Amino acid sequence: MSRVAVRIEKLVVDGFTASDGQGIAGALQAELERILVDPTVLDRLVSLDGTPRIQAGSIGPMVHGEPSNVGIATARRIVGGVT
Repeated sequence: MSRVAVRIEKLVVDGFTASDGQGIAGALQAELERILVDPTVLDRLVSLDGTPRIQAGSIGPMVHGEPSNVGIATARRIVGGVT
């Protein structure tokens, strides 16, 4: 099994408080960990071999409610940029 290191250098969460930003980051990390155990997704990510950037687009106003929803939606957009 391959080991993957994910580094997020900058997470911009405009329009949220600092504590909301922490909630978003925590949910983002948890959702990425959940998704990346799928061997198909992991294999695709490994095949990128050093790709410096994945374009995930933006998460618009369709995500409402808890900051965790924003983190989860962001993780899914990131994975969508890989698969």
